[in-house]
Amino acid sequence: METASLDIYFQSQTNAIKRELRGAGERLHNAELLLEAMRLENLELINEIKSLRAENAALRANNKQNKGSSLNG
Repeated sequence: METASLDIYFQSQTNAIKRELRGAGERLHNAELLLEAMRLENLELINEIKSLRAENAALRANNKQNKGSSLNG
């Protein structure tokens, strides 16, 4: 009888551990998905910054050219 009780106890503990591991696996998977989304968003922001820097450089060059024209003209 005692062996059967131990078997039930250990089976119950094993099932609880399996549930915990499944939950941890799901949380890990969700964290991985979140990290990938953040990485992609970061790449988009980097590209936007590069574009804005290029636009800023073009505007500065245009501004410098306009200042030079107004001084000479």
